[in-house]
Amino acid sequence: MKIAIIAGTFFPYSGGVQVEIHNMANKLVKNGHSVDVYVFKNIKLKNNFYRIIKINYLFLSLLYIFKKFFNLKLHKFFYLFNFRYIELDHEIYHFHFLNFKSLILIEYLKYFKKKVLVTFHGADIQIKKNINYGFRLNKKFNFYLKEIIRKVDGIQCISKNIYEDLTKLNIKRKIIYLIPNSISVKKRQYNNKKDQYINLITVGRYARYKKGYDLVSRIAKRLVEKNIKFKWEIIGENSHRIYEDEYISKHKDKIISIDNIKNINETYFPASKLLRHYSKANLYINLARIESFGLTFIESLACNTPIISFRSKGINEIIINKKNGFFVKDINSLVDKINKLHLNRQLLKKLSLNSPKTVKKFDLDKNYKKLVNFYNKFSN
Repeated sequence: MKIAIIAGTFFPYSGGVQVEIHNMANKLVKNGHSVDVYVFKNIKLKNNFYRIIKINYLFLSLLYIFKKFFNLKLHKFFYLFNFRYIELDHEIYHFHFLNFKSLILIEYLKYFKKKVLVTFHGADIQIKKNINYGFRLNKKFNFYLKEIIRKVDGIQCISKNIYEDLTKLNIKRKIIYLIPNSISVKKRQYNNKKDQYINLITVGRYARYKKGYDLVSRIAKRLVEKNIKFKWEIIGENSHRIYEDEYISKHKDKIISIDNIKNINETYFPASKLLRHYSKANLYINLARIESFGLTFIESLACNTPIISFRSKGINEIIINKKNGFFVKDINSLVDKINKLHLNRQLLKKLSLNSPKTVKKFDLDKNYKKLVNFYNKFSN
């Protein structure tokens, strides 16, 4: 099968969208499919089996201006000027993470009667007004999305949270297929985690309010006040910005920022180096206020590291309370739970042993088969 994947965001920026696209594209090629990944900016990788093609950005930008600022009908331009923004000889066109230009490309492809599939990943569908999160807060994007989404042939839904958002848009349920994000379970690593400290880990790019990094100093203060011996690694792009907080900056011995850990040579993400960090941690601390899914959660669980979290969107589908982690109500109960598990290593071990059992359904090999079946429903 010849497949085009159109990435609304891609490397060098690292996140769940990019990892999911890369892993699944490599898996598809290894199994005999032809995959072209279309991107908005030039990027060269060393570990991709798929082709990377830069979209004709100049002409696409002109259409963007015509549509967003003048609300012109674009089909006239498609008819008069076929600039081949994307080659038209693929059987499937799969969009990951929609932005305004993605919507233009979908309209372009549907004008030529191509099979278009979509995967939403968070900001392109979710809204959280109190932290100004979500593209749909922009009225022009929201209106155009509602118009274009009814033209697509199928939607890969990565979580129940996304499913709820789609049904609120009155999307036909028969075109929605639940296929979650995936990890290569075979890469997971283990460690006996014996230490006098309670070792904590949080993984994610620096987004102060969306990822909950504004709460780190308050949690750290409570841990110190309770005389809990801890080390807390915070890993991700621009994570050094946590040191902009004066308290955190004074406690660099306890709260360690590590920049995004890249994967240059391995076929699948995450990098083995990152898995080693998960593996040596006792607990993953999730502070994010909203997620569409959260690959880092299942990466952590696969490495026997249970999670403590507030009951927020995304993580509420991953944690099984008291089995692979705990939900807490506030900062005080979060700190108390960390202390309890620090003192009760038998309970911590039980959670740790349970954790990888709860992520088997997210295995890359299993979800690859589901995705191919999804594609086969629409291919010629």
